Amino acid sequence: MPDPTPFRDLRDKLLSLPESGAITNYELAELLETRMPNVSNAWTHVVPILAKYAKCEGKRNFFGRDKGETTYRELEKKLYLVILGLYGDNLLSQGASIEECLLTLLRSLVSFKEAYPNWDDAYSAGHRVFLKGRKRISPILNRHQRAAEAELFKLGKPVPELSRKTLLEKAQDAPIAMRILMDVLQNKLEQDYHQVLLLRRWNTFSLAGTVAGCVGLAMRLHFDVPEQERTSIELAMRDVLQKRFPESEQVYGNCHRFLTESLAAIPRTERGKHTFVLLGLWVLATVADGMTVEKQEYIAGHIAEMLQNETIGFWK
Repeated sequence: MPDPTPFRDLRDKLLSLPESGAITNYELAELLETRMPNVSNAWTHVVPILAKYAKCEGKRNFFGRDKGETTYRELEKKLYLVILGLYGDNLLSQGASIEECLLTLLRSLVSFKEAYPNWDDAYSAGHRVFLKGRKRISPILNRHQRAAEAELFKLGKPVPELSRKTLLEKAQDAPIAMRILMDVLQNKLEQDYHQVLLLRRWNTFSLAGTVAGCVGLAMRLHFDVPEQERTSIELAMRDVLQKRFPESEQVYGNCHRFLTESLAAIPRTERGKHTFVLLGLWVLATVADGMTVEKQEYIAGHIAEMLQNETIGFWK
C-alpha cells in the first residue's frame, strides 16, 4: 500500500483557503508554464469544470436529472488532457501505477493552485473527486493512462509542447472565464447575503458581472498592451461576449459609459483606486434595479475584489 502521508499533505493543501486579497501569482504561473506547459494548459480547461461541479453537486434540474453527475461526466472526459499533459511533460513514464498517476496529478493541481489561488470551490471539489472519490476516479484515470500511452506510442515521440496563449486567444477566453467566475461568486453571495435573492433583477447577475469583468479587462489594456493592439483585442473579447450573451453589447456600453463618466469626475491620480469599486457598485445597482440593497458596500466590495484580483496581470 502506498504511504498515505503524501495524499494527506496534498489534501490539506487543496483545502486550505487563500489569504484575504490573494491574487494570481504571475511569477509562479510563468514558472508553471515553463516546467509543465502541457499540464498547465490542461488545468486551465479542467479547473473551471471543477468549479462548475462544485456548484452543481447534489442538485437536479427541472426534469430531475442530476446536474452534478452530468458535470462529472464532462470532467471525466476533460481529465484526459491532464493525463496526456503529464506524459508530455515527462512527469509520468510508461507503465506508471495508478497511485503514481494520482499523486502526480494532485501535485500538479496543487502547483496550479499556488499560481491561481482564487478557485477555492474548484480545489475543494478536486479533493472530493480525487481523494474522497478515489475509488470511482481511479479506473477513469487508468483508462486515460492507457489511451495516452497508446497515443504516445503511435506518435513515436513525446507530445509536443503547447504554445503559450497569444493575447488574442486570451481575449477570446476572457468572457468564458469571467462567466464561470461570476457563477461561483453568485453562489457565494447567495449563501452569505440572502437578501440578494430578493433583488428585482438578481437573475441577471451573471451577465452584469461578466460584462463588468470584460470592461475591467478592457481598461487594463491601456496599461499592459501596446496601443496599436488594443482595439483588435477588445473587439475579439466583445465578439465572444456577444455570442455567449446576445444582449451584452448594450449592457457593455452602459457599463463602460458609467465607468468612464464616473472616473472623469475623479482626479487622475486617484482613478486607479476607484475603478473596480465603481464596477462592483455598477453590477449591484444593475441587478437591484432601483431597490435599496442592505449591506450594499460589503456586497459591492466582494464583487470589486473578485474583479480586481482576476484582472491584474491578465494580459501579461
